[in-house]
Amino acid sequence: ASAPSPSAPPTGSPLSTVENAIPSSGATTSSASNTSTSAPEKMSNLLGEAKALYRKGDFNGTISRYQTILQEKPKSPDALAGLIRVYLKQKNVDLAAKTAEQALQLSDSPRVRTAHAEVLFRQGRIDSAQKEWVNVINTGSPEARAYFGLYRVRHAIAMFKSGETLLNKAHELDPS
Repeated sequence: ASAPSPSAPPTGSPLSTVENAIPSSGATTSSASNTSTSAPEKMSNLLGEAKALYRKGDFNGTISRYQTILQEKPKSPDALAGLIRVYLKQKNVDLAAKTAEQALQLSDSPRVRTAHAEVLFRQGRIDSAQKEWVNVINTGSPEARAYFGLYRVRHAIAMFKSGETLLNKAHELDPS
């Protein structure tokens, strides 16, 4: 049997690579001091790369970028939610659900809650997903995907007019 490729999705805990990648208190990272790019810029670049790879359909590359981000910043809501969405896109709902549960323990952010609701929706737990999206919106967080999720619920139950309003709000918050 051959070893799995480094860009293949993890087989155990979806966030286990993050837990193992956190440096101990005595560890030093000399490469960070030698780079001219600041940590926030590096994270922003990696997020941008991950999103671009996701749109191209390179899910293994996307997973790799998100895991790199999570090694530096284990509670990154963008990376955690992105990882969940990649697993959903790969039709691996079980791994997405497991990742969502672990992500909620690390970061109870609106972005992670929205991705968790997407998992619930995919599992057919429409009422639970709807409640989660409503809770996110009620926090005042401008999560376009929460509005889009509610649009999907309204569309599924043939409430097209109110669904269209939610879809327009989602596009207003995030045109892409």
